[in-house]
Amino acid sequence: MKILIYKLTHDSGFAPNPFWGYLTLAACMPNHLGVKKGTYEKYMENEGLYLVGVESKMLAQKRISKNFKPEVKQSLIYFAKVTEILTLNEYFNDHRFKDKKFEKNSRDWRKRRGDNVYYIENGKWKWLRCHGHEPKTIRELPDEEVFFDVTLLDKYLKDTDMQKKYDVILKDLKGNKVFISEEFVYFGDKGIEFPLKFAECLPNRYKYCPDKYTKDFVNFINKLIEKYGDGLQGNPINCHIDDNCNDSAEEKSPCNG
Repeated sequence: MKILIYKLTHDSGFAPNPFWGYLTLAACMPNHLGVKKGTYEKYMENEGLYLVGVESKMLAQKRISKNFKPEVKQSLIYFAKVTEILTLNEYFNDHRFKDKKFEKNSRDWRKRRGDNVYYIENGKWKWLRCHGHEPKTIRELPDEEVFFDVTLLDKYLKDTDMQKKYDVILKDLKGNKVFISEEFVYFGDKGIEFPLKFAECLPNRYKYCPDKYTKDFVNFINKLIEKYGDGLQGNPINCHIDDNCNDSAEEKSPCNG
């Protein structure tokens, strides 16, 4: 069993996206780690691959500054067994995940957090415009000035000007993995303290929890599931920081002011 733990600087419902019966990660960690091809799949087949998201110091400070559960020093946000890995294009075209597609003007705030945004069409990388990772530098540009041939990705990753233009989008496309879990518990704003006894598992950014803690950590998670249940058990922490988790069509999106 491999347990990969990493820290979240944001918990908005975009990465991870815990809605519609699946917990998915199509952007940010661990998509951006750039590990050797086949490594995650090997772990899944041989030992089982689990992902754990915890609050970063910055996110915890923002939460506490809003006086939301100030007694919690560092929240455990989610625990998930990876049950499938798809490419971004496979994810986009899979009917199971249609509800996870980003809709900037949806009355359902969860749709406005959709992580199912990237796809390939006519040999070009494309995406649903104005999603959470589209930078301000390109939001006002027309599609023909933004979408690009898939063959250009490696070149753009080495080009300083293109890196400034596309920012984190290039990292998402380079990673080109969507981690999918049908066996997860997402606590979000539930206020579950990450135990100090597992401090050695905590990374600066990410790390695999040492094997000597694996059994105890899984037992800890199982006890939480017995108490709270599995699946979606809370809302994103950023709901309490940004106050934007509401079903209002008037909520401002990145592309309409």
